Amino acid sequence: MAGTHGNLQPVDRALVRCHGTFFTGKGTEDLEDTRNEFLSNLDLAVAKGARRWLEAGYQIAVTNLCALLDYGLPTNVLMRALDASTKDTPKRKIVVGDEPASAKSQEASETQKPTNTDDKNAPIATATEAKDDVVDLSKRFKEVLQFVESTDIVVLSRLGDLNILAYLNVRLMFLRQMAILKGPGGAEAKPPAIGF
Repeated sequence: MAGTHGNLQPVDRALVRCHGTFFTGKGTEDLEDTRNEFLSNLDLAVAKGARRWLEAGYQIAVTNLCALLDYGLPTNVLMRALDASTKDTPKRKIVVGDEPASAKSQEASETQKPTNTDDKNAPIATATEAKDDVVDLSKRFKEVLQFVESTDIVVLSRLGDLNILAYLNVRLMFLRQMAILKGPGGAEAKPPAIGF
């Protein structure tokens, strides 16, 4: 892909690089520069794009929401909320790196020998191996959230511009859907305060 993005506009190239970093977790050392490049070119891209930015705005909003959902990873905090809202019973807790009590219990369970084995010489996971299995999702989620919020700030600063409506529609519909989710344990969803 190194030579395939030559025809992209600078704002598009920076967006692809940011999301590539979010998706793979590689290239994080350049993330801040790439994010700043995207944000500095975004306002100009909206202004120059005119009506064409309606589609681009929609695509950027959807792409950013995919990143917020960690591209469907079930351990993502928002994916867990979506999953819990469709279940009648609370789901088993998933260990996330920023939850120290959970991480300690994960380490304790990782170091215990499985009960269904008869082999006394079976390998037992050490605490350091267990720590390697815990991913610090909170840092990654916060980076993505900061990127999405920064994008929102740039786009919403053009509030009188009709070209941002597609972006705004996608973001508001996502927020509405998250707001009407059923609560933990299958509690009833609250209807929106404003009917459509």
